[in-house]
Amino acid sequence: MMQTERTNCRLLVCALLLMLGGCASNDKGPSSYDELYGHAQSATALAKRMGFLWSDTERLLQESARASYRGDKKTAKRLAREALEQAQLAQQQAQQQADPQVRYPVD
Repeated sequence: MMQTERTNCRLLVCALLLMLGGCASNDKGPSSYDELYGHAQSATALAKRMGFLWSDTERLLQESARASYRGDKKTAKRLAREALEQAQLAQQQAQQQADPQVRYPVD
């Protein structure tokens, strides 16, 4: 019971941080690759702390950094944007599955 309360509290804090972060940003999203990559890194770290990081997200970030180093900014941005989307979806998944309700059929 105590573990569930701690988990719920952590998820609530994470949700509040996400909402506050959304209030501070504009609707355009990150304007440069560095901003986009930074947002993707932060979102990935949060998804990892929540225990719901998807298997490809960190690989996408690494490939994005490699593409940026090679000078392929278009590919780097696409990969960073995909990593950001995956991390945000993982956070949503964590919130939705924070306290699953188990229902047993009654005969």
